[in-house]
Amino acid sequence: MLFIPPLPSLATRRISLSSRGGYRHTLVDASTNRLIRCESRLERDLYTILLARRDIAAIHEQPPAVRYTDDDGVQHSHVFDALLNSLDGSRIAVDVKPRHRVQPSGLVDIHRYIKAQIGVRFADRYLIRTEDHIHPVDVANAETILRARRVPDTGVDVTIRDLIQTLHGWCRLGDLVEASHAGAVGFNSLVRMIDEGVLTLRDHTRISYDCQIGAAGRHISGQRSA
Repeated sequence: MLFIPPLPSLATRRISLSSRGGYRHTLVDASTNRLIRCESRLERDLYTILLARRDIAAIHEQPPAVRYTDDDGVQHSHVFDALLNSLDGSRIAVDVKPRHRVQPSGLVDIHRYIKAQIGVRFADRYLIRTEDHIHPVDVANAETILRARRVPDTGVDVTIRDLIQTLHGWCRLGDLVEASHAGAVGFNSLVRMIDEGVLTLRDHTRISYDCQIGAAGRHISGQRSA
């Protein structure tokens, strides 16, 4: 397999390496083969979830700064943690902060100023994300999905799709792996089926051999309707 070095990050803000309590991480967006720099564990977890989402077309971490004026008439600049491009064409400006730091940082007011003064010229939506929005189960499942995407196997996928057609109600994922006779390759195929929306997870649970899955779009006993 030919290795193609990833393209550099698009981040405009230089990451400080002097902070003793800092966290530095780099992800690779497989769809663009570009590095994504993370300045905190929360950022890393959020970007991992976003990379696994099919409605997000691109992640631009630390985009160019925007300028705003506060209530005292003083000008400031602000660099968002990320600017997201959605498949529907909308743009979402995101800041990531630990819950306890949101109010002291003045971030709510900063978003208010920017939305009022710049608005849709920069983004269609402005979001603040904390640990309340970034669930460990979602992070773990995103990591599992991203790994499965890297090892496609068309032949096994055909076998798995045929097995899914026989599903009625909920089934243990590991039982389908066993029925496929494909081992870990079959597990990854089932993960891709979850990723594609062919299978659905029962409850908000981690993808594992013991999780319960069902065929999406079919009536499944015990499943809540939307």
